[in-house]
Amino acid sequence: MGRTMDSATAAELTAADLRHHWHPYTDMAAYAKSPLFIERGSGVHVYDTAGRSYIDAISGLWNVNVGHGRQEIVDAVADQLRTMAYQPLNGRSHPSAARLAARLASVLPDPLNRVFFATGGAEAVETAIKIVRAYWLHQGQPRRTTVIGLTNGWHGCSLGALAASGIAEERTGFEPVAGGFASLTVPYSAMIASEPTGAAHPAAEALEALIEQEGADTVAAFIGEPIQGLGGMVVPSREFWSAIAQVCRRHGVLLIADEVAMGFGRTGAMFSAAHYDLRPDVVTCAKGITGGYLPLSATVVSDTVYAPFAEPGRSLSHGYTWGGHPASCAAALATLDIIEREGLCARAATVGAKILHGLRAGLKDCAVVREVRGQGLAIGVHLRAHPADPDPSGIAGRLCHRLRDRGVLVRPVGAGDVLPLMPPLTIDDGLSGQLVEEYCTVIREYEKSARSEEN
Repeated sequence: MGRTMDSATAAELTAADLRHHWHPYTDMAAYAKSPLFIERGSGVHVYDTAGRSYIDAISGLWNVNVGHGRQEIVDAVADQLRTMAYQPLNGRSHPSAARLAARLASVLPDPLNRVFFATGGAEAVETAIKIVRAYWLHQGQPRRTTVIGLTNGWHGCSLGALAASGIAEERTGFEPVAGGFASLTVPYSAMIASEPTGAAHPAAEALEALIEQEGADTVAAFIGEPIQGLGGMVVPSREFWSAIAQVCRRHGVLLIADEVAMGFGRTGAMFSAAHYDLRPDVVTCAKGITGGYLPLSATVVSDTVYAPFAEPGRSLSHGYTWGGHPASCAAALATLDIIEREGLCARAATVGAKILHGLRAGLKDCAVVREVRGQGLAIGVHLRAHPADPDPSGIAGRLCHRLRDRGVLVRPVGAGDVLPLMPPLTIDDGLSGQLVEEYCTVIREYEKSARSEEN
């Protein structure tokens, strides 16, 4: 596909962008040396203003699950906007919100039946935090306010969600974070352990100790991503989540499953908690809910958690202007239609398994690869710097730049040492094989160049 924007216009827009636009999570000085202006997308590809195509190996920002340029979603949004542009949800409703709430309840396990809309993942987590604290207040246990998260968990960059997260680098420059949170440290080896070691799983022992330290009557909830994204594409064992859930039940601690990044087919199931038979009390979801076409998120709670808020004279004093926007809800309904009609959950499982196999075979015995891991189309290559590398930090970031040069867009996760692969769920076998080849090539080339430096 060729250029659609003339070079003069592209240069003018790039200059305006560099002059006025402050990009999130971006070293602006470095970006100015090599700006990238994406103009359009189609399927699993995006195109810059020079007409060059890239495979979107990160699905936008983990949200373009059904691919770019889906006319069905565009039409649904346009139809909704022609009918009604906006209605708030405090004290009223609109058809798209009602339909979507019922649809989400139908794809989540009972008794997750009550849906609260916001616009992004961090807002969904903030909503969950407020709900669990208010729930315990209504239950006559006002001391239950502490929310426990994992030290390598990620729940968003707003202050409450950041406090629930444990990735230290994300907090730098923004501390002190909000109080009322505690962080559970579980080594990676324990998170993936398939068999308990000794009388209890180490995760259970660690959580029991932390709850005792905080005081069981002060802990409101435990929040975790069933499968971790930003923390390094970590796929815990069933035993890990079974141990966590059992401890939570024993102490009456509510369980929040953060499905913001992994929901809506990404892992080969509609929600990643299904891989563990988890029955959370609260689920947060966003990103793939609209396929990336418009902002939307949802916090879904069980009937039990909702019950005290349904009593006469009570309400949840919380909400967002754009939460549950009619056009966003219409986009979400169309996205869910596509996921179900095209069998994208099963497709993610099948194609993801082929990619995992291909990467493991292509990177076998590669000295700079620690592990290739993943579930469905949420895959990561965990790297180690070569001993001869003069700049061992941020290895995945440097390889992302090499992939960009080869027509693949992706961004690093983990401690800058995990190269993720999360393309749209619509990717075909040919392009998935091309991605495997490109990843293996840049990683092998890095290994080879480091060795040559050593010699």
